[in-house]
Amino acid sequence: MKYEDPAAMLQRLKLGREEFCQRLVTTLIVGGTYPRWNTRSTPTPEGKRFLRLLDELSFGESTPAAAEVFVDELELRPRVESEMGGAPDWAVLWPHRLWLIELKTERASHRPHQLPYYFELGAHHFPGMPVDITYLTGPLSKPAPSTGSDQRYSHVTWEAVVPLVRDVWGRDESEAARRIVDVLARVVDGLDGTWKDWQAAFAAPPAMERWPTDTDLMELIRATAEDGQQRGLDAMVGSLEGLQALRVQARELVLEAPAGSDVKRVMPWIWGGEEKSKGTAVTARGAETGYELRFSRYQRPVY
Repeated sequence: MKYEDPAAMLQRLKLGREEFCQRLVTTLIVGGTYPRWNTRSTPTPEGKRFLRLLDELSFGESTPAAAEVFVDELELRPRVESEMGGAPDWAVLWPHRLWLIELKTERASHRPHQLPYYFELGAHHFPGMPVDITYLTGPLSKPAPSTGSDQRYSHVTWEAVVPLVRDVWGRDESEAARRIVDVLARVVDGLDGTWKDWQAAFAAPPAMERWPTDTDLMELIRATAEDGQQRGLDAMVGSLEGLQALRVQARELVLEAPAGSDVKRVMPWIWGGEEKSKGTAVTARGAETGYELRFSRYQRPVY
């Protein structure tokens, strides 16, 4: 099994702390290369053992592993076009159960409505199936979301989960796997400090890429409105949910354009998942993750 070295990963990608931890553990679960978003994967035997341990930590019991499927960045499409949609960091699926796992390292990234929304979207897309959510965070005290019938919620901490990772992979024959475990433990030990300072102490920090602004999005929208060429946003967005948020942000810009403007004819949409039949990725980031924000011009206003 070939794992990317954590230091090389940080040099290659502009990752926040949450995305870095997610990638580290995901590669262990699937046994190597980080998968494209929303890809159904079979965990390795070690990955299955870790997930069972996390299940037991969360709910006091684990589901038998028959037909167990692991997904990094599960796409929960919006119910209506104006919604953002959701993308829990991890999902584990059985024929009779959906288990969503949301990862946080930063207190500031907690969103009160995120987990209730996941319960709603999970019930919508997997009707009749029990939906469980594990919230894996650093030190954080927040009210638990309300749960309905056939729904369970558990809040666990990285401090409690790192020993599970170490128990499964800490004595792995692969030196690369053991290094990932050690680096993850170091990240968790440093959660009280800033991510920038941690990177500086660990390795030469990569250049941080800024979040796309309204100006960046409008440049793509206006260019598409002028020449009709389909375009994609090639930005280092660390999660599918971040890409979903940018789609809504771009949609608002189109809605706010003056009546009669050609901008009104441009639709921002997400290529990937069910839309992959529409050609191939047009950006480097889309080729890597399997998802990208696209802009297409239509003959008439789209909203």
